[in-house]
Amino acid sequence: MSFDLNYVLDSESVFNSVRQRVSAQAANYIRHGNIEKEITVSVLLSLLERSDSDTELDSWIMGQVQRETEAYVKNLWHFTFGYAISLVEDPDKAEDITQSVMVAFLNSRKRILYIRGWLRRTTYNLVMQNYKSGSRETELKRELDTSLRLETRSRNTDLDELREDITKEDIKRILSASEHAEWNNMHSFKTLKEYAEQHKITYSQARKRKHILLKKIKSTFLREQGWAGTPEILDYQTLKNIKRFMTTLVEYSALAGSKEIRHYCPPKLKENLLHCLDGFKNVDDWGIYMESPNQYQISIADTSIPFEPKIAVIGIRINRSNQIRIFDCYIPELIGIVPAEKIEPLPMEKGRCLLAIEDIKRLIN
Repeated sequence: MSFDLNYVLDSESVFNSVRQRVSAQAANYIRHGNIEKEITVSVLLSLLERSDSDTELDSWIMGQVQRETEAYVKNLWHFTFGYAISLVEDPDKAEDITQSVMVAFLNSRKRILYIRGWLRRTTYNLVMQNYKSGSRETELKRELDTSLRLETRSRNTDLDELREDITKEDIKRILSASEHAEWNNMHSFKTLKEYAEQHKITYSQARKRKHILLKKIKSTFLREQGWAGTPEILDYQTLKNIKRFMTTLVEYSALAGSKEIRHYCPPKLKENLLHCLDGFKNVDDWGIYMESPNQYQISIADTSIPFEPKIAVIGIRINRSNQIRIFDCYIPELIGIVPAEKIEPLPMEKGRCLLAIEDIKRLIN
């Protein structure tokens, strides 16, 4: 069946029909819905860039979906290989790990919402399995844990997708009955300002309340998806407390003889904590990893001195009253700056995606 490009673009019904056919073809190669959407969009955009106005539609869709799928998988391959080689520093091992992770990804029948987060975590786990028999297991695991925590960041593109991924049923399940009623009430007004006026509260109070509810929805949903290493997993009150804790801790540490630090730290850890925070002036960046619902590892960084970042990792527990207590702290040895002249060039034959479209089809089927 041939088609006229101008007719496709001028007719909404025809364009929607073409989009459905592209989506169906993409689903034959990639079963993950969010990837299928991206491939469909890429194919439709390439349709708009075509200069010819007459071609065989089905064959064009099939060929273009194959090309876009290969390009997408290749991009994920390079991402995984880059992270793998940063952990093992061996191109051959990194290539083997990348291939294993990508095959596992393509074979997975579970719904993977955050693809790059899943690839990173799986790569990390596979690296750790390779080191389990070594004598440096404990030391290396701690170093890699720290590296993963500092490198794990919430990505705006991922968080933007939450609006589409969180359903009304999810919101009702996550919020309490009273919170859900309040949430629905807020959204029954055209603007938050109208909601505030109707309930005779200030706009800032209404905005804060909405932020608290939204934070609970996001943090609960992300933890259910397996997120463990980003500030976005924290609820509103916990996030607020931890931010205040980090700032206060750095201020107290500048006063080496201060007794105020005892509010957070047991006496036996005080000297070690002061050593870890020696020279800290600010908390310019931070990351967090959740070990259990009330136990976290916080990585803080002071980058005020160029090329001499100060980094510390602090283990904390939070009780039911939201009080914070430190149970561990150390300076990660893995973090540092490598001069450019000491970095060996990556071999050209390493890091290439080894999967063609036929391999992808075989792995999925």
